[in-house]
Amino acid sequence: MFMAEVVASSKRIMDFLNLPETETPSQDICSTEAKVTCKNVDVAFDKTILENINLTISTGITFVTGPKSQWKKYSFKVNTSRTSTFQWYYPNTRKNLIRVARSLALPFIHQTEHSVPGRVNDLRYQKVLKVCALEYDLKLLPDKDATIVEDRGIKLSKGQQARINLARAVYKNADIYLLDDCLSALDNQVGDFIFEECIRKFLQNKVVILVSHNSRYLKKVDQVLMVESGNVKPVKLLEILEKYKDVTEDLHLEHEILRKNVRERKVYQEISKKGEIKSEVYKKYLHFSGGVGSLVAILLSYGVAQFVVSYPDKLLSEWVNLEQKLSNFTSHNDTLDDIVAETVRTRDNKLQIYTIITLLSTFVTVVSIIVYCKIFIKASLNLHKHMITNVLNATMHFFDSTFIGNILNRFSLDFNVIDDYLPFIINQVFRMIFGLIAIMILIATVNTSFLLPSVLFFGLLFLSRRYYLKTSRSLKRLDMSTRSPVIGYFHASLDGSLTIKAQSILRNEFDRHQNVYTSASYIFQCSMKSFAFYVNILCTVFIAIVVARFVFSDEEFAAGNVGLAISQALRMTSILQWGVRMENFMTSVEQALEYGEVKQKPKKGQIQDNWPKKGEIQYSNVSLSYNESNDYILKEVNFPFDNDFLLISPDFF
Repeated sequence: MFMAEVVASSKRIMDFLNLPETETPSQDICSTEAKVTCKNVDVAFDKTILENINLTISTGITFVTGPKSQWKKYSFKVNTSRTSTFQWYYPNTRKNLIRVARSLALPFIHQTEHSVPGRVNDLRYQKVLKVCALEYDLKLLPDKDATIVEDRGIKLSKGQQARINLARAVYKNADIYLLDDCLSALDNQVGDFIFEECIRKFLQNKVVILVSHNSRYLKKVDQVLMVESGNVKPVKLLEILEKYKDVTEDLHLEHEILRKNVRERKVYQEISKKGEIKSEVYKKYLHFSGGVGSLVAILLSYGVAQFVVSYPDKLLSEWVNLEQKLSNFTSHNDTLDDIVAETVRTRDNKLQIYTIITLLSTFVTVVSIIVYCKIFIKASLNLHKHMITNVLNATMHFFDSTFIGNILNRFSLDFNVIDDYLPFIINQVFRMIFGLIAIMILIATVNTSFLLPSVLFFGLLFLSRRYYLKTSRSLKRLDMSTRSPVIGYFHASLDGSLTIKAQSILRNEFDRHQNVYTSASYIFQCSMKSFAFYVNILCTVFIAIVVARFVFSDEEFAAGNVGLAISQALRMTSILQWGVRMENFMTSVEQALEYGEVKQKPKKGQIQDNWPKKGEIQYSNVSLSYNESNDYILKEVNFPFDNDFLLISPDFF
């Protein structure tokens, strides 16, 4: 199985490594001033977006607007890809291009690294915080500028994300800035402050390309470019103000209403459970597997299977004792024919019973495994169905406040443990429980004096288990929690690839998260091996006690009994280690069940028969909130929506 997984994984890796690489021919030209030029440029993805573009963007603020924000987005992709369609002119001293998006491109980085990567100039750092209006926000964060901003910054407000991105770009002191609507999430007061202090003053003598639909900044820019009908052309200020006056006023009013109803969010900190696994987790897992009936079926199947596996050992020891007895009769020339005949008959009966039970044990073991597999396949299916149903029906607040890395981690690593490893571990635990009971009984049948050391030995193992589990549970939870940042970081890096490429960001951040996860996982694995080592030491001590009892005792023991006691003691070494592994892996069930308790979307109301009869929607006192607070996105909205109505969003411009 493992070899097949290695082959499949190697093939996927090789397919990925053999993909064609992105070609980025450099068209950077040294010049006395920074500027961007393009001649006869056509932009097409699935269809033609822009065609025959000829323009020159020089030092100053260039405002890009138009009714199709998708065109602006694609033109930014062409810009930041640095293809041969655009020529970039830089001063001889620097060669920097910065793109500023509306949301964070990189997750799980310290606030300082987000806003000022490669920080070395504290004076400029303080100035950047001031002009980007971040001084007050840093005071609110728990660790100031050392606070970790996670999962694409979704735990920050949109305004905080935009200002952090802008601060990061401004601190780098580039020649050309591409601002992708970075002021849209700010209220008018903060937006005006940043536009005046940062963009106009702090970035003076820079090439600034600002994409926005907000007309309040039009009077303060040097050039306005209109993206319309596949063309990009300079326009006069009065022309664009007159054309979009009514719509932009309505959009500004809508922005103000939305901002007043959106609270600043605190940086999210994942809650990690502590202590032992609660019994409720085991009860729910038992419920998903079929309840008490399934547990009884497992206990009966494993009990019968253990009997047919262990009883032949007792028969074998008795058969050895009978052979020894017959050997003694022969060596002493004993001619008691009746006794010898009875002993031979008993020996043959033992051998026949041994053969029958050995064959029966194969059948019983297979049946018990089939019962076990059916029950735990049912548990995995029901748990997965329960979890995915609750996640899909969760409120929007759940997706807005939960890291994508955590969600992917639950449905990948945790379910891999639940489906592949946990059933195997629980199987070993049941075998261990019934095996230890059988071992104690078999050793006690040899000599009851072994019963007391056995009880003391198992009591010592139980105390060692409790002591070890305090550490192993925490390490296992740490192992799983440090894996989420690796997934989330990679996912967010793909989302922010444009910004990363534009700024030529080459970091070791992913390696740092990978190292943290690998370290946590390695420590957990080492802890399990260490516990296994100490369990083996205790087992060796117990075996030494059993052997010493036979060697130094004046009592005479049959050879079969000696072999039975020693063989059963040796068997404990290989089965005792599984007892603690089950609780470690039950942490995956514990975390999966957390998503089974998320708040669900309300399902009240009903759909009228034969609805809809016509293309019309009526909003009557509709209020909408994505969390339990009183902050409504929509509040008592009343309006008809006929078939000839058009709903315009801010992204239309």
